[in-house]
Amino acid sequence: MYGAASGTQCLCLACLVTQRRRGGSSTMGDQGLRAEYRSKDLRSVMSRRSSGICATYLSRWYPCLQSLTLAKAITVMIRDASSLEDLEDVISDWGSSFDHINVSAAFSKAAKLAGSRPASAQVLVLGLTRLWAAVQSNAGTWELANVLWASSKLRCRDKQLWGTTLEAFLQQRKTATCQELSNVAYALAVMANSNRGSVPGLTSTDVSEAITLMAEQVYLKATHPLLEGARSQELRNFLWACVKLRINPG
Repeated sequence: MYGAASGTQCLCLACLVTQRRRGGSSTMGDQGLRAEYRSKDLRSVMSRRSSGICATYLSRWYPCLQSLTLAKAITVMIRDASSLEDLEDVISDWGSSFDHINVSAAFSKAAKLAGSRPASAQVLVLGLTRLWAAVQSNAGTWELANVLWASSKLRCRDKQLWGTTLEAFLQQRKTATCQELSNVAYALAVMANSNRGSVPGLTSTDVSEAITLMAEQVYLKATHPLLEGARSQELRNFLWACVKLRINPG
């Protein structure tokens, strides 16, 4: 990506991230890119959010027409991480600028990269847990459900994360999709199954009440003619969770 008149390479964050996403290489290199931006106030660098133009470089390079904001650029880097080490680099370099969507995406990515080796991501999970505590209040049902699902896969035993995230999800349950409701029920069952029958930070009564409240919404969405309905896989996952937790939601 080059300035229209000068022919010099544009180094705004939107261009660099997009170029990397397409498999190109920056003249700065990944290491140089991180060093360059680490030394600056990222919110100042991306102050021209509406256009995606890096204000710091505006006087030196002609901006290309990109619309990536900082949060979107970080999401691209999280998505493109091919290993836990790559993801750790993104969190180390950009974590202070993560929003709730970024943290949720990083949790999900960590769970997928760790696979059957959740212990390999424990240090990373500790960092994500701290980031989540700072941004959780802005999260919607999708992000809340993602974090709970990923936390169960990663065997995260942080009591505060489980307690506050589930509470926030239940407060918004009426706007949740069947997939999100199913994922949260699944997460509770998986976590309990790997933690001697209990979910960190929650009593058995807490879990039972949560399943009952979510079951009401699943039933409503699955049977109401004007609502979204439910896919068979979502219903199977929810019922599987009920069986594993030995809860009859009625």
